[in-house]
Amino acid sequence: QRFIHFFLYFSDTSHSTTFALKFNKQHEPLNETSLNPDIYGLALYDYLTDNDPQDIVVHSDVTEVEVYPTEVFFRNHAAFPRLERIAMKHCQGKLLDIGAGSGIHSLYLAETGLDVHPIDTSGLAVNVMQKLGLSNALKTDFFEMKNEKFDTLLMMMNGFGVMGTLNRVPEFFAKAKQLLYPGGQIIADSSNLIYLFEEEDGTVSLDLSKGYYGEVTYQMEYKGQKGHPFKWLFIDYDNLAHEADLAGFDIELLAEGENNHYLAKLSLRS
Repeated sequence: QRFIHFFLYFSDTSHSTTFALKFNKQHEPLNETSLNPDIYGLALYDYLTDNDPQDIVVHSDVTEVEVYPTEVFFRNHAAFPRLERIAMKHCQGKLLDIGAGSGIHSLYLAETGLDVHPIDTSGLAVNVMQKLGLSNALKTDFFEMKNEKFDTLLMMMNGFGVMGTLNRVPEFFAKAKQLLYPGGQIIADSSNLIYLFEEEDGTVSLDLSKGYYGEVTYQMEYKGQKGHPFKWLFIDYDNLAHEADLAGFDIELLAEGENNHYLAKLSLRS
């Protein structure tokens, strides 16, 4: 069985053991009567308010079903996977935390003295962050941000996925340049999914008619409700480096993890 680990990678053995036990459990049939647009936020809010929190089930068009215990989205810095801990060390200045979720990275970085500005498209996630003390958490889409400047754009837990598809990468970099001060940086992680298509003999089998292999369609399920399907981009490092160079960014590979997972820093050229 092969898994992508949509939200995050537990690269440390100490974290991966209990997480892996969640994968092959049986699930109740899906409720097809309606779609909930904020499955992720509902799960976070239930956990924060102790309202019978349950696992988040993630379906995709390329791998087996993945199951996430809601508590992993409220982990503290000591429980951050290795790449996340490295990312925190490279954050600086006024920071925009894109897709902040429950706000765990912003909360930690605020404690270190950084000026953090968390955003998420989930209204309930923003509510959670505000209840946890991130009073400036904002419900918005990264691509709709304007009239502000930052030193760091932080995008964790396969954060480049917000682009959705490979053809939206230039639009992402154009928006990033609008939002960054001269010399500003992007700290983000992603994965090269080519390993999902490797045969036992080491060859790679790709259907080129289906487009870029890193474009994945996801659908979340929580308490029998399904969310709207959405695209998520896993961009390989070489493609990212090429697009970054064209957009006027220098790229540095900060760290690598399991299953082609990597952490990168992209610095805007002055």
